Amino acid sequence: MNKTRERKNKTSFIPYVIELDPVSGECQATLLLRAAGSKQPVQPVSMRPLKQAVLALATHGPSYLAEHSSPQKVLVERQQLTEAFLHDVLLSRSKHHQGREIVLLADTSTLNGIWRWLADAQVNPADVRLHGLTEFQKALPNVTFVRLRHNHSPKALLPTEHVKVSFDQPDGTRSEPRLSARWADAKLYRLTDPSVGLPTYLSYGSRMFQPVRSASSYRPTHSVKGGKETPTAPFTKTWATPNPLEITVLQDPSQPARFQPDELAFLVETLRSSYDHFGGWTTLPGPLHFASVLKEYVPDYVMAEEEAAAKEEAKEEKE
Repeated sequence: MNKTRERKNKTSFIPYVIELDPVSGECQATLLLRAAGSKQPVQPVSMRPLKQAVLALATHGPSYLAEHSSPQKVLVERQQLTEAFLHDVLLSRSKHHQGREIVLLADTSTLNGIWRWLADAQVNPADVRLHGLTEFQKALPNVTFVRLRHNHSPKALLPTEHVKVSFDQPDGTRSEPRLSARWADAKLYRLTDPSVGLPTYLSYGSRMFQPVRSASSYRPTHSVKGGKETPTAPFTKTWATPNPLEITVLQDPSQPARFQPDELAFLVETLRSSYDHFGGWTTLPGPLHFASVLKEYVPDYVMAEEEAAAKEEAKEEKE
């Protein structure tokens, strides 16, 4: 995150877990940081209010977690350290909230390539794998896993009941009127043919879109409504048809279900609705949406004097 092409700087890589308590309304975060230099130890930031976590992040400076000349070595070390971090945090929070239910929202856009169990080819609610462990869900008896993916599922267009549209053909004729289309707005759908044991939903939310909606076509169109026909010039731009958030509920089939999948999907959609500081539905639900606050404070550079001191220290180590 915060990689700047002009500076040709490295990309900060900071594992985090954000927790939202629905009873108290408190939002907390824990981070895994590492000072510049491959020999520096990792520094877990304990769970604390989000404001304090942001302060710790801004004070720390750049954190790359792994620094090697080989990109493959960087990826492997980042994956190992992140899985160990997630393993420890999940065990700790499960014990801390003993007697309460925890819903773990895993964002694959952030964990892609890091927690490989979340991939379609490996996900198995009966065998959660993390940090080299199998059936990890048995160590987390009060945790329910929910996988989230956005910009992965197709858009949805629904036919309108009272509006039809026809198109001008290249030969000068006009096509037969057909139902116009509108996007799915603030809708939650359950897929009818998901993989066995993986109830999956598509949450479209609402874009709070202000301009007039219309058909997108490279040919002139004619809108027919209530017997009245309205011609429209070609519109070749793209209307903002939203992509859904894919929600997959992962509950161990060998254990009694603690939630109905529909309930969890509705909870996720509810957590996407408007917040006081954000005018519209969010792409990811809270608390994951609040990670954007962390990203605003990720340093992606070091001051010149700090960089010079680091180079001098490295030179002395070689000598």
